[in-house]
Amino acid sequence: MPLRSCGAIESEYVKGRISFGLASIGKGVLLPPPPPPESYAGPYLIVEDIPSDATFDASYQRKTGFAGRYWVFYWDGTNIVYRSSADGETWTDPTILTSDAVDCRDISVFFKDSYVHVVKTRNVANNPLLYRRGLISGETITWEDWRTVKAAVSGETYAYPTICVDSEGYPWISYIKFLGGYVYAVEATAIDGSTWVSPTQMSTTSFGSGMRNTQILPLEGGKLYYIYSLAGETAKGKLYDGESWGSEEEITTVVVSGETLSASSESDRVHISYARTVDPRPIYYRQRTSEGWQSEEEVFEGDGYARSTSICMALETAYVWHIRGVTGGDEVLWLRRRVDGVWQTSQQPFGVVENLSDMSLNSFFNYLSGKIGVVWVNHDGDWVYDLRYGICY
Repeated sequence: MPLRSCGAIESEYVKGRISFGLASIGKGVLLPPPPPPESYAGPYLIVEDIPSDATFDASYQRKTGFAGRYWVFYWDGTNIVYRSSADGETWTDPTILTSDAVDCRDISVFFKDSYVHVVKTRNVANNPLLYRRGLISGETITWEDWRTVKAAVSGETYAYPTICVDSEGYPWISYIKFLGGYVYAVEATAIDGSTWVSPTQMSTTSFGSGMRNTQILPLEGGKLYYIYSLAGETAKGKLYDGESWGSEEEITTVVVSGETLSASSESDRVHISYARTVDPRPIYYRQRTSEGWQSEEEVFEGDGYARSTSICMALETAYVWHIRGVTGGDEVLWLRRRVDGVWQTSQQPFGVVENLSDMSLNSFFNYLSGKIGVVWVNHDGDWVYDLRYGICY
């Protein structure tokens, strides 16, 4: 493991503190966490008349979180912008994060304590991979400078990144490098992301241009889990034990529709939801414990086919949000929860939400301050797109 520096350590940071399932007050004082939320409000309108893929093309990249307020990052057709809301209903005006982006897939965010961490690329050759951290206070984010994670190289494109912060406070990033389509992980050696090691190639398999999904997830004790999937293949993963990466694991038994695979983590467990490529496309859930991957469980109830999924964990309760389509009909938003190992009845917590842009679903990575937010894109009969939000509290 490379030598790490503390960089600019924030005063509330406590080395080794695990944020999953804990609430903190003051310096290192832990309180019992709030229970998994069961009440719902929404849907609320954030903004009208936006691009169909304003938030994302695949739900594995996170674009929303909570730190005193609900926050959402999206593409307005020109810029990557963000807004916040105290209640999910009334939103601030947009603030530009960057104008140097091709579309929504160029960024991913991760919320931890009072900070939001951002990875940014530009899905065009000869552009760098960048990191930025922002301190949230009320309606304001005070941003530090963009940090270079991987400098631009002629002919190379860095694409579809995700980001997390490990249990010791250090950022990690996953991404795909074209030409070749190889997948990589890279870690910061300073908590503020000012220094980074050389990226690690995670697979010797070239995924060409079809590779669409990498994710990196924090576990307790400085461990991580890395996920990568290619359309038409079973998904793969590797465990980082705090010192080195382990061998490749096959993490699904069915061929995965790559863009649908969403992952979350708590403590030492990894949780994933995904859809099978072949029609009909049911939704599956699977978890990895310290003993390895457990049996796949089918989430889907009723008719139709899966369009996308987004999983959020809250004290071992899984919230599997999903868009379900029906042949000849509209895409509709559903939620199914797994409580104490038992699947509850599927529900539509915000009423019948239909006419969704089929890959436009995103939720929190973990519940934060006892809350979960979910965001999606709706269209009307004239195919005018709106960005909407629902909350679970």
